[in-house]
Amino acid sequence: MLPREFGSAELALAVSHELSSQVGSRQAIGGEHRSLLGLESDVKVRLTRQFIGSFPNPDRELFLWDETFPGFGIRVQPTGAKSYQFQYRDRQGKSYRVTLGRYPALRPSEARELARRKMANLLLEEDATLTQEKPATASATTVTELANRYLSEHATIYKKNRSVHEDRRLLTKVILPKLGARPVAAVVRAEVAAFHASLAGTPVQANRALAVLSKMFNLAEVWDLRADGTNPCRHLRKFPEKARRRYLSTQELIQLGSALTKAEAEASESPDVILALRL
Repeated sequence: MLPREFGSAELALAVSHELSSQVGSRQAIGGEHRSLLGLESDVKVRLTRQFIGSFPNPDRELFLWDETFPGFGIRVQPTGAKSYQFQYRDRQGKSYRVTLGRYPALRPSEARELARRKMANLLLEEDATLTQEKPATASATTVTELANRYLSEHATIYKKNRSVHEDRRLLTKVILPKLGARPVAAVVRAEVAAFHASLAGTPVQANRALAVLSKMFNLAEVWDLRADGTNPCRHLRKFPEKARRRYLSTQELIQLGSALTKAEAEASESPDVILALRL
């Protein structure tokens, strides 16, 4: 058994002696696993129960890494406390270290199995992230770019010319000056509500603008520019709209009279209907 306390030089000699006495094969670890785990110490040993139990108290905190499993090791403190560690890097290169449990409450084989499970979960999370990530261009798409696509791929195809003209006017004059530079994926309900409220003086126009925005954000979900069910226009109340009374112009009255005279001559409409309109 090794002595219980060592200075740095004596400790190095003791570790060297222990390493020379261990015989074992190394496991081959795939390159992608090595890049995920990372941060392997130069001091590698085969972590067995006997080796850990007999390891002396160092004069400073020490990490020993398992030679068969990169990233799995044990931290030995000057007080003699020992805890199993799992260390890895994420895809951005940031390092993390997780404490798996303390020795001797946890045997090396049990701690090693916990480390393997942790590694498997990390790899699954990395794969899921790669699958779910949207293209960079999707997150960078602005409301102005979405508006152009809305007009070309929806409005001009499915709406009447007059409606397309009104949508374009609302976008150019009302919506885009305030929201055009915002990333589509970043727009939240609070800012749409504030935008709608700022148009309270023209409630009809405010409601029409809100309707156009709502349709645009619905299409943004279809086009994978936002997550499903995140339309920021949902649950926003429209302003009450008062009914408007409109009178026919002189030209319109002349056109109506001509149409009624023609319908009367051709008997294409009921006399009662024609009489009612003339009144």
